[in-house]
Amino acid sequence: MIWEVRMPRLDDAMKEGTILRWIKHEGEPVQKGEPIVEIETQKVNYEIEAPGTGILRLIVEREEELVPINAIIGVIAESDEDISAYRDMVKEKRKEDEPEARGVSASPAPGTPAAAPEEKKRILITPIARKLAGERGLDISRIRGTGPGGRITKEDVLHFRPSERAFPEEEPKHGIRRTLPFSGMRKTIADRMLESWRSAPRAEHFMSADVTELVRIRDNNKEAWERKHGVRPSVNDVVLAAAAKALRAFPMVNASLRDGRIEVDEDINISVAVALERGLITPVLRRADARDIFAVARETRRLAELVRKGEHSPEILADSTFTITNLGMFDVEFFVPIINPPESAILAVGKIEKKPVVINDAIAIRSMMRLCLAYDHRLLDGVVAARFLQSIKHELENPASLMPEGA
Repeated sequence: MIWEVRMPRLDDAMKEGTILRWIKHEGEPVQKGEPIVEIETQKVNYEIEAPGTGILRLIVEREEELVPINAIIGVIAESDEDISAYRDMVKEKRKEDEPEARGVSASPAPGTPAAAPEEKKRILITPIARKLAGERGLDISRIRGTGPGGRITKEDVLHFRPSERAFPEEEPKHGIRRTLPFSGMRKTIADRMLESWRSAPRAEHFMSADVTELVRIRDNNKEAWERKHGVRPSVNDVVLAAAAKALRAFPMVNASLRDGRIEVDEDINISVAVALERGLITPVLRRADARDIFAVARETRRLAELVRKGEHSPEILADSTFTITNLGMFDVEFFVPIINPPESAILAVGKIEKKPVVINDAIAIRSMMRLCLAYDHRLLDGVVAARFLQSIKHELENPASLMPEGA
């Protein structure tokens, strides 16, 4: 039986993927379920498994090629099966990569007149390299290709000296430490944030929560919690639990705007931002309202570890209904986040600071946390957003309500 290996669609936003490396080579036997090729998407690297057992008879898309979803990238078949149609397809596809003859062979025989000066040789360049060069404003005719037949590869573009840009007069006068491609994860984040900024009429509410009791309870119980439950819930875990409870009480905040429809999600799936050097990844804590504080803490640590090791799957990043971003651990006192489309709102959490607060006409020193809720005014009215944020504040100021009995 002939098996077609296709570029998968790993999430709703995915339109294409890049072939990073073929784990198996043409002519090698493969077993069903065995990883045969690694691809790169805008969010994750992913190993495609063989859809069936046989021989990898044909590699349709080579390494560093940018391939649209559902396109055939390889063919698995038995040695006696006819795959000539697929070979013809590959030959036709790769004609575009060959030098244009223009009536003259690529290597003219002695005595053959050379092509006219204006008849330039076609530049061989992989699709991903062409895309990167365009994003960086590079003239590909100035890049020396190191791939087969002088083909320009992604690495050639990445290592190209900035001083050789197509428009040197626009080069900055100061020295450049290094240049990076504006692609992959960084480009995805930029596109999504720009989409949110342009399309969502955003509003923000700000509140300060007195988390003195929360800090006291945690400091007094963290060792006992670790012995009993195997984990010490962080302040951020408590924020997650408080937000999950509030989302159940205010379902419109757990809604999304998709294709002109407001969809109120039943499951409460909260994205938790994890910062990496190359960008921000937001794994999803699924059914957060159904977990107690210790289950929340265990799951967030598991997700963060997978992300930092690069072992997360597309499913871990999918189907979020609300996002929390916390920069308090970096001494950020207060910030305004951008909504993660198509969600209706996002909560930003700042650092905990001891401040003088008036209580019963007396000044007291309390541990205060500043919160910012940014929301899409198309989905939420200001009063609903305010009551939702007030609910989170109440839970944080009364943390015993979030603790299971006997904790």
